[in-house]
Amino acid sequence: MARIYFLIGGARSGKSSYGEELAKSLYGRVAYIATSKITDEEMEKRILYHRKRRPKNWKTYEIADKNIDKQGIKKIIKSISKENINTVIIDCITNLLFRIIHNYKLDSIKIIRNEVERALDMEVISFFKSLLEELEKSKLNVIIISNEIGLGV
Repeated sequence: MARIYFLIGGARSGKSSYGEELAKSLYGRVAYIATSKITDEEMEKRILYHRKRRPKNWKTYEIADKNIDKQGIKKIIKSISKENINTVIIDCITNLLFRIIHNYKLDSIKIIRNEVERALDMEVISFFKSLLEELEKSKLNVIIISNEIGLGV
């Protein structure tokens, strides 16, 4: 990995636009991994705004539900690496984490045995470990955008 930039701030604080400007200032082509899912009208407007703001020559990967697993994210990073891209923006890691947790299949026996938290922790750790390993192999500049809950506008 060339460099990791971790941008954190409240909702609608300008982190995404700051990350985009940072990516423009770095050498080379840019890929954008968009992690949000349209869940309501407000989210749809926000996603459309982000899409319009992004330069047309950036390669965008909108993560569909089927890509919220280790193999799916590895496939995306490998694809980005093969396309002669220098910088990848992951916007936003908090949404990605929420979606991994939300998609987790709850096993009733694990609930009864009070094992859900431990199993979910392992699922999340495993996912992000795979993501970081793939990013390290890629030699990409990585801009990770994250929400800081409690700092929203």
